[in-house]
Amino acid sequence: MDPRITDLKSTTFSGRRVNRRQIADIQETVGLFLNDSRNELAKTIRQRLGWRTAKGSYRVGVCLGMSGRSRATVS
Repeated sequence: MDPRITDLKSTTFSGRRVNRRQIADIQETVGLFLNDSRNELAKTIRQRLGWRTAKGSYRVGVCLGMSGRSRATVS
């Protein structure tokens, strides 16, 4: 696992607790789909992690934010 992930002091993002394995999965997904738009990348991340709102729809905003931060660490 990337030392930048293991060294994180907190793994809470936008009020959501995320474990380090999920962060590593997000980082891997971003690396695989670098040429996709942020929206497409967010869709892929939310589907892979099964992130949904209380009403059952996929969480877009959180995934967009995390994909943006992950792109910065992958590049």
